[in-house]
Amino acid sequence: MRRAALAVVLATFLLPARADAQLVTTGLGPVYDGIGHLLTTPEDLVPALALALYAGLRGPRAGRRALFLLPPAWFLGGLVGLRSPMTIAFPLAAISFLAGADSGVRGLIGIAVALFVVVALAAALVVALERPWKRIAARVAGSWIAAVGLLLLGWRLRGAR
Repeated sequence: MRRAALAVVLATFLLPARADAQLVTTGLGPVYDGIGHLLTTPEDLVPALALALYAGLRGPRAGRRALFLLPPAWFLGGLVGLRSPMTIAFPLAAISFLAGADSGVRGLIGIAVALFVVVALAAALVVALERPWKRIAARVAGSWIAAVGLLLLGWRLRGAR
């Protein structure tokens, strides 16, 4: 009995399965794949949240600016990423946040829509904070995001030598 159970377990773990490197498709189309891409990819979501926190800390006017400028800028950066060769040097790709989802322009539309919602919620949450300690907590969260980003950039540049 133990041998049969062991054989079943080994067969389950040793059977190859399809692996997607970038995105698990939702099966609902490229727009929803773009939404899923933003919400499941930390390298896209974390900078967006950091920018939304910063904009929210600067007040309602800055929050509105980020809300209406960040999604179109992200979309345009994604278009550049779709049209450019995939052999872009590291600093350019890291600085520009080029989105390279396989869904094309419709996927970028999904990313921009999801980004609009994420920025609206995060910036509005921070703008609504009235207690000073809560605003300090939002500032600390943003500074930790920036610190981790700088640390990872330093590691990357150190390894590039």
